Amino acid sequence: MKILGDFFSSIIGNTKTRIRDPFIGTFFISWIICNWNYLAILLWGEESLTQRVKDFHRYITSSDFFELNSIFFLPLIISTVYLFLFPWLSFIIKHLQIVANNKLHKQAVDIDLSQIIQQEKLNKAKLRADPDKTFLAQSVQIDLDRKKHISEQCELRTSRFKAKNKEAIARAEEAESKKNIAALDESKKKNQADLERQKFNVSSAELRSTLSSHRFPSAFLFISSLSESFEEDGITLSLNTLCNVVTAIFGYDSFQLLLEDKKFDNESLSNVKYIFYDESILANKLDEISSYENKNITSEMLFSNIQIIFEDLPYKFVNIEELTQLSIELCENNSFDLLESDEVCGTMAESDTIYDEVYIEGAESPDFNDGFTVSVKASASGSHRKEDGIPGRDMNIVAEVYSKARVGKFGLGELEIGDISSNLIDYWEEEV
Repeated sequence: MKILGDFFSSIIGNTKTRIRDPFIGTFFISWIICNWNYLAILLWGEESLTQRVKDFHRYITSSDFFELNSIFFLPLIISTVYLFLFPWLSFIIKHLQIVANNKLHKQAVDIDLSQIIQQEKLNKAKLRADPDKTFLAQSVQIDLDRKKHISEQCELRTSRFKAKNKEAIARAEEAESKKNIAALDESKKKNQADLERQKFNVSSAELRSTLSSHRFPSAFLFISSLSESFEEDGITLSLNTLCNVVTAIFGYDSFQLLLEDKKFDNESLSNVKYIFYDESILANKLDEISSYENKNITSEMLFSNIQIIFEDLPYKFVNIEELTQLSIELCENNSFDLLESDEVCGTMAESDTIYDEVYIEGAESPDFNDGFTVSVKASASGSHRKEDGIPGRDMNIVAEVYSKARVGKFGLGELEIGDISSNLIDYWEEEV
């Protein structure tokens, strides 16, 4: 009996070991689930045990082993899905739960932090409202000191900008002065007589302009100057030709329209700084004027004498390239004023940079349409406001320089700086 007991114990132990195996155990349970009805009939059917065994045996033997049935393949599929697909599905669900739980936890933390901050503000308000607390006056004084410190910092920065601006202007004036002194030293003997004559001519032109303002129309000054210039060359032009030349200089369609223009007077001309000319337009006008003159007068002679009379008049006879260069010089002389505009101050505040250098890089898109406009490009650099020794972010600045037409189409006023825009330079974007 002991031998039989050991034998059955060995069989039972091996069977338990096989059943505990993940695949065999799962397959065994799957097979029972797929064939539960036949097993139920085998165990608890109404027929005799012999008949039930025969029926179960017939079911097993009559089923094709390799068909999709509950004998082998369905339990195998169920076992495979349970062992290999379900763990991954469980992993995905748990991963999604981790994300949701993290967000829920973050939301709970944010709510707690918000409540803590609000409670802190409430506690401060209660403490400040208590007249028995001695630190109430200290808290108010701290706020006042903080505002005073901020105001002092703003004033300090403004004074620093102004000081640097004055220093830059002084350096520019010093460099220009040295340059002029060197040029004068080299050609002092040669140009001294010319300088004296030019001063005398300018004074004479101003005197003639003042006298004519009381006796003759404003156009007389230009007609008289042109006539005298040609007479020095031994040429006498008709009054009609002189009037047409003055008309072309200021961009009127006819001399009659010039005389009818209420703006063409000495008061308006006193606001004129530049007389603009377009080479092609003026050349066509002068060709047309010279063709009506019987004498051997060419457009080149007319243009040359126009340039000569403006040497003695308080106006600059300039083209679009010269106006562009004058605009660049205006921005160079007022480079630190560009940093004072509201738009640039906003960009400076975003950059956390103290700018101490402004470079004028050039100009683009010069245009003349009822006045002159050009965009002057500049860049600014400096040091980080909070970190010593670390360079700050560079900034691009674009300033619009313009001059409005004061008299006619081509009589322009002073050059002025208009709209200013700026943006920070991101070098990593440029590299991309």
